[in-house]
Amino acid sequence: MNDLEKYKQARQHIAELKSFYVHLLWYVLSNIFLIIYNLAVSPDTLWFIYVVLLWMVGLLAHAYAVFFKGSIFGKKWEEMKIEELMNKENQ
Repeated sequence: MNDLEKYKQARQHIAELKSFYVHLLWYVLSNIFLIIYNLAVSPDTLWFIYVVLLWMVGLLAHAYAVFFKGSIFGKKWEEMKIEELMNKENQ
């Protein structure tokens, strides 16, 4: 891998990190607002919990994609499968 490819990968990773941190910021700020709104308007029904939990699933999926990129079906896995299939066809 040459320096230009490494640079492009680094820029891509930085863009993904930035996207995640913006997502996290929106998650925190929006949910603070929703909690305050819920408690002010209808304190008997705590519906904000559902929003927080559902959005958390999306945030965790986003975090997994950014921080554990390639840990399951990444480049190494792809290369291993390609080699495996090529060896199978050569037999």
